[in-house]
Amino acid sequence: MTNRSPLHQQIDTLPGLVREIAQPFDESARSTFDFELCTSLKRVYLTGCGDSHHASVGAELAFHQIAGVPTQALPAMAFSRYSAGYLPPTGPNTNLVIIVSVSGVVSRTIETAALARKAGAVAVALTGNPDGPLGQSADRVFMSQVPPLSDELGGMVVPGVRSYLASQIALYSGAIRIGEVRGTVTTAEADRLRAELLALADVIEQTIAVCEPICKSLIAEWADKHEFVFVGSGPMYGAAMFSAAKLLEASGDAAMAQDVEEWAHLQYFALSSETPTILLSAGGFDADRTAEVA
Repeated sequence: MTNRSPLHQQIDTLPGLVREIAQPFDESARSTFDFELCTSLKRVYLTGCGDSHHASVGAELAFHQIAGVPTQALPAMAFSRYSAGYLPPTGPNTNLVIIVSVSGVVSRTIETAALARKAGAVAVALTGNPDGPLGQSADRVFMSQVPPLSDELGGMVVPGVRSYLASQIALYSGAIRIGEVRGTVTTAEADRLRAELLALADVIEQTIAVCEPICKSLIAEWADKHEFVFVGSGPMYGAAMFSAAKLLEASGDAAMAQDVEEWAHLQYFALSSETPTILLSAGGFDADRTAEVA
């Protein structure tokens, strides 16, 4: 028996999940992104709904830095209804659309795959359900199946955290693969980055241990609060969106995400100064402005 909530128990499985999926997802990336596609690319679009979109926002910078390709993360509807019809006609294998959906059955992502292909882009379904509608609608499938939970946890309906982490590992694996083929990173650098992904398992274990007592203290302080704001920029904005979504799903309390700079232009003027506000920083990229906002 355990006094851990089902959501806590899911979080506890994350280090093991990283160790289990790092190598298979790297192999999926290698088989999905071949030499011809990687060397022809001129731009990449990352898209999905809900947690899958949040994971895409979190990975956008990696595609800029590691893959060396201009990249944009968009919600599935924003891509399918507004952007798909205006992709630059730059030729075969030049526009890559990676569509993230763990289930592979979300309507807007299926629509995105169809419209991306119609626009001449290469549509890659990043999913654990290759035989689902999304996989069948895409040009290629990046297999990213999330291993099932233990029998004790498998039947519990709780906000998903494993699938979000798995999508991020898969997207980073894709960025490393593309960068290695294109020469943006050397093979040695690519191997070091893959080792860093695997080493996240240890970092997650340490983070849970450090943060849990702090969180318990904050929960006691915020017991009567019913509105929360998570603030971040760049990849941390994706983390802020995901965090707000999990708090909303788990508690029913209102939670939102905001960009660091936009907070200073909007939430700064809110009537209440009592709203719990969690600032997520990526260090050197935004530490100075995040400190000013704090």
